[in-house]
Amino acid sequence: MTLRITRLLAALSAPALALTLASCGSSSKYETLDDLTTAIENAGYSCEEPFIDPDHPGETQMGCGWSGGVIWYDTAKAEAESYASLAEIYEQVGVPLYSVRGEKFHIIGPNSEMKKISDSIDIQMSIDGAK
Repeated sequence: MTLRITRLLAALSAPALALTLASCGSSSKYETLDDLTTAIENAGYSCEEPFIDPDHPGETQMGCGWSGGVIWYDTAKAEAESYASLAEIYEQVGVPLYSVRGEKFHIIGPNSEMKKISDSIDIQMSIDGAK
């Protein structure tokens, strides 16, 4: 539900410029959604079956037990554009956006969950939106 609300907000916002991905750790070791799912589940979470929202071709969404979730993109450019739009929305509504990003994915959720995921998959957490 949270991902769908976020998508609705993103659809209402102005198009955003693509951002250059700047994350620490080795996000390249997660070359498939299955690789990322395994790492998240090894951190103690239970992920739902991934699904493709027909309104958002080129991305696969998945919930893993916290408010927020995982979005996997067909391309790094699509991830960067989506994330830029999402960060802009969070800034406009005055809410911090806690995330863990890889080349073709981002994971969003509460601060405590993102810290745990960040430590578990060895990618630095970022905070955008309103700080």
